[in-house]
Amino acid sequence: MDFFGQQERARRRSGRLVVLFLLAVVCIILAIHFLVVALFAGAEATQVRAGVAQPFSWWQLDVLAGVAFVTALVVAGAALFKIAALRGGGRRIAEQLGGREVAPATTDPREKQLLNVVEEVAIASGVAVPPVYVLEGEGSINAFAAGYGPTDAVVAVTRGTLEQLNRDELQGVVAHEFSHILNGDMRLNIRLIGVLFGITCISTAGYVLLRTFGRSRSGKGGAGGIALFGLGLLVIGWIGSLFASMIRAAVSRQREFLADASAVQFTRLPDGIGGALRKIAGFPTRSLLRSAHAADCSHMFFGSALHRSFMNLFATHPPLEERIRAIDPSFDPRRERRAAEAETGAEAEAPRRASAAAFSSLRGGAALAVTPEAVAGSVGQPGPAHLSYAAALIANLDPALAEMVRDGAGARATAYALLLDERPDVHARQLALVEREDAPAADLARRAARAFALLDRADRLPLLDLALPALKSGGAEAYHTLRRVVTALIGADQQVTLFEYALERVLFRHLRAAFEAPPPRRVKHRDLRTLSAECRTVLSALAHAGAGEAAAVETAYDHGSARIEWAGTRGAPALLPAGECSPERLSPALDEIDRAAPQAKGRFVAACAATVSVDGKVTAREAELLRAVVESIDCPMPPLLEETVGA
Repeated sequence: MDFFGQQERARRRSGRLVVLFLLAVVCIILAIHFLVVALFAGAEATQVRAGVAQPFSWWQLDVLAGVAFVTALVVAGAALFKIAALRGGGRRIAEQLGGREVAPATTDPREKQLLNVVEEVAIASGVAVPPVYVLEGEGSINAFAAGYGPTDAVVAVTRGTLEQLNRDELQGVVAHEFSHILNGDMRLNIRLIGVLFGITCISTAGYVLLRTFGRSRSGKGGAGGIALFGLGLLVIGWIGSLFASMIRAAVSRQREFLADASAVQFTRLPDGIGGALRKIAGFPTRSLLRSAHAADCSHMFFGSALHRSFMNLFATHPPLEERIRAIDPSFDPRRERRAAEAETGAEAEAPRRASAAAFSSLRGGAALAVTPEAVAGSVGQPGPAHLSYAAALIANLDPALAEMVRDGAGARATAYALLLDERPDVHARQLALVEREDAPAADLARRAARAFALLDRADRLPLLDLALPALKSGGAEAYHTLRRVVTALIGADQQVTLFEYALERVLFRHLRAAFEAPPPRRVKHRDLRTLSAECRTVLSALAHAGAGEAAAVETAYDHGSARIEWAGTRGAPALLPAGECSPERLSPALDEIDRAAPQAKGRFVAACAATVSVDGKVTAREAELLRAVVESIDCPMPPLLEETVGA
């Protein structure tokens, strides 16, 4: 299942959403036009224009134009209002649904298990660990992922999910939700909430008119006519509800089959996601939610959040039996209902302590044989080996270090420790700077630096992923302190390496969504030919950072540039000198590449991988650099493992 292909299909679904939305608005406009003509403009049997009697007509262009203007204004305004109200992204949606954020220091064993599973899946996916919410008071089995993108995503589960599912089933559900994160479904889901609110607001307007004028005992002043108009709008609102159901079904149903299949591919445990679905099939309240906002967000959930109705033809989710049989053809609903009645709850957490070294050859200075195409193909496509690696990394983490990276000051210290220089004089200046600017994190940064010295380099960036939830929850003051200190640490030696630049970019790309309003990103470039200057800048920077002698730098650049479709007919432009591909020039270049279409990004990732692997191998340092650069354009790259990326 190609990540870049799924991203492209998500963009096409957005186009389908626009078409269905416009079709719904046109139908509503026509219905309101006929209502207005029937109630008001058609009060007389004939019309007199310029002294000539004309027969009554249902089509009155002046009325149609006025109705179209007012209706389009109301629908578009309501949709934009709703989308603006959700600018908080995933956190805002989770809180509206009654969610409570799970603290990293929670003592609830089920919540600790949930955090552990989310961390494993996130590290295996190459995605920043998202905040985790529990919907208290919801005893059913359900879950969702929400946000505009991986940087502001949250994962939420109901309390019933924690209490009814065992660890493998919980992991299957979480993997299903991460599929929605990776496939670009979440942004579409939020837009869908706003669009559907705009369509269905006509019913609300009709209800208000009917309630306001329907109590009038006299028809004087047109109150009776306005009340009838309100009643008509209520009826017309059914059109909006019908189209809303059609749109949800058109956008959501096939994605659920894809996410189920992705979860099985990821975990290699069909009984994980399959077991969760079977329990929903046999659970008395199934996956239904009590929240008043459940209808608005029904298309986002793992299972159907609403009661079945006569409009099941437009249900947001495929029938459970179909989803289960797609995973397990031997499924028997009656047998599963009997098994569900005998189920006694979730299993205790069973940490996996397999050796991470069994899954990765990026250990002890070794290099991993790769092909650029395999690296690009791994983006957004984690597998069971990645999950085993992540589970082993977390399980074998020193308890003191694990506690530190999940705490506010300790999370900041983790980011600082990644930037500490190996040269003793620069190292000392940097620690003194931390002591001065962020005293609570200074001693923790020293401890983190000592712990990092004992870790393999390939395991350092995942620790930053583990620290991100605490950094997002630290508040605006802690965020601005982190920005100030990180900038100062990078500039402590009067030079900025590509890794330092990329790390800063990735870190604050994830955090900016929690504390600032990120600018909207729209696809601007369909292929790389319009990005020749930007690709030249980035590939030149990677070549200078990864290679040594001048000849090796040229070779690395040529190896990567051979995979770019350059503008013109003269082939690849020449390698830029090191001074002309500085971090100051990288930011605008990567910002533009970030606005490329998904398939173009895939070719760019392959070119970056080819540049750093000119000898056919990638070291831990090169993998760290590659991941930081690739992730800065929103392409989550799982850890490079021997089992999943081969020559």
